[in-house]
Amino acid sequence: MIPLAIISIKCTSALDEGLILTPERYHPGRLLTIKKSTSGIYLGDLVNITSKTISPKAIEKNNQSVYVLDTGDVFEGRIRGDKDIAYSIKSQKKIIQAEDVIISRLRPYLRQVGFVDKTLIEKFHPDTIFCCSTEFYVLSPKKSESIAFLVPYLLSDSIHRILCNSVEGSQHPRFNEEVLLSLIIPETILKKREHLSKQVIEAIKRYRDYEETIYDSIKNVNYSLEEILV
Repeated sequence: MIPLAIISIKCTSALDEGLILTPERYHPGRLLTIKKSTSGIYLGDLVNITSKTISPKAIEKNNQSVYVLDTGDVFEGRIRGDKDIAYSIKSQKKIIQAEDVIISRLRPYLRQVGFVDKTLIEKFHPDTIFCCSTEFYVLSPKKSESIAFLVPYLLSDSIHRILCNSVEGSQHPRFNEEVLLSLIIPETILKKREHLSKQVIEAIKRYRDYEETIYDSIKNVNYSLEEILV
């Protein structure tokens, strides 16, 4: 079957500021529709999108060590924790810290969402700066409660579909900040918030154990091979 075209009719007064004519901007699938009987809050009520950055010059000037995450280092909630420390960066990066959630705005179908766990942060020297590509949105909690539950929320089928429908641009499709902050978190999810956050945190701890075990195994094999290979 040939898929039907999606048509959205807008008055000029309903166009976004700047009279944006990009068709993707008005895709009806950009919105999360919930039943009128269901209450909820906006994602933007729970988090701040932090944009604190660090430049190559600042790293060089202060002779600081950095742990840098590229988009390929984050997938399905987990963040790679076995990269080498660097002492320089080639471009500006966003600073991240424990308890943040990061999500790539580029090609959301790649599912590059991750929780910044304390175990990762504490693994390295306390002066090490943790940063990520500027393609990430860095979500920091407004209050002391964990936002780890946002990982399964942002990876859920409904939200994933909204983000994919919200991208603009042909070569490097991205969704914008407003789409993210306007996502609705239903009360039914908020009631499970603590439980879901604990599940995510425990899962990431187990992933760190896996990383440590497999890394030690690889080192063991490398050592054995060095002894027998010419």
